[in-house]
Amino acid sequence: MAGIAQETTSFRSELDDVAARLAKLEKGPEQSASWSDKITIKGDIRYRYEYKDKEDDTDKSRNRLRARVGVYAQVNDETTAGIRLATGSDESPTSTNQDIDNFGSKKTIWLDLAYLAYAPKYIDGATLTVGKMNQPWVFASDLLFDSDFNPEGVGLTYGTDLGSISLKTQVGYFTLMENKTDDIQMATAQMSASADMAEDITLTATLGGFFYGGLKGEAFANFNGKTAENGNSNNGTGAYLFDYDIIDGSLMLDFHSITAYAEVANNMADNVKDDTAWILGLGTQIKKLSLDYNYRDMERDSVLGALADGDFGGPGGKGHKIKASYPVAENLSIGAAYFRIDTASDDDVNLVHFDVNVKF
Repeated sequence: MAGIAQETTSFRSELDDVAARLAKLEKGPEQSASWSDKITIKGDIRYRYEYKDKEDDTDKSRNRLRARVGVYAQVNDETTAGIRLATGSDESPTSTNQDIDNFGSKKTIWLDLAYLAYAPKYIDGATLTVGKMNQPWVFASDLLFDSDFNPEGVGLTYGTDLGSISLKTQVGYFTLMENKTDDIQMATAQMSASADMAEDITLTATLGGFFYGGLKGEAFANFNGKTAENGNSNNGTGAYLFDYDIIDGSLMLDFHSITAYAEVANNMADNVKDDTAWILGLGTQIKKLSLDYNYRDMERDSVLGALADGDFGGPGGKGHKIKASYPVAENLSIGAAYFRIDTASDDDVNLVHFDVNVKF
């Protein structure tokens, strides 16, 4: 009997050992799956045909490609990180378009995003982001910055809800140019409030300051040999004539399927005369079709031309923009845009875009 008991004990020990090994094997894949669940990969591809008719100049058409792919990670309960690569004909911060030319040559890929964001549990609604990040501000339009511009530096946002009102505050410090002496920086502060006025009616208001340190007397931004004066005043030596200390405010009213918006920016720096930019716009959605129209007037030194909307051509001009988009299938859409621009040199420009977009 003693021998049988001993064998039984040994057998049970072996079973326990096998069970432990099986549990260990099962645990490994679970951990891997858990980590993979925290990684998101997404991207988009856009093919564009562009036609440009400029007064007293040769008409030009071109085909352009934009491709972006990003990897985003939930590092832990409080930290996220992201990296995105994008195409671009040059290192301009306001475009990820790649011209299709040069006998099918390989195209350059650029670092478009690289950031980490920390949202501490003990401060609900606060997020500290460092690196090359998405724009942390709330805007009614692209009056101040091109949508492709991704600032580099440190940004802190805090958001909270007070009943039907959502509040957001942002402060940031971003580097634009690293010099041997004085660097060119951008300090920002913005507040926004969004209120539900009634069912399907939301009003959003923003007010912010964007202060560029060290621009006056500095050479214009230069990207791959292309000077980004973009309408700003020249001091005669290829440098900025003024500083840019910009106050920007906007209103957006969402009413059922209609959005009305207005934004104004004013350069408060000393001795600036052509200091104001404004935009008025109206958007709507008719079933699946999205439509948007806006008119803008941008005086020469109202905003920083190097970062302004690349399609419109920077400050110093005024004109119309009409845009439409339609989803053909899931994650596949087509779009068109028309710009009628009166430039700073009084040349009339007609610009047309036809786009095909996919997201994945």
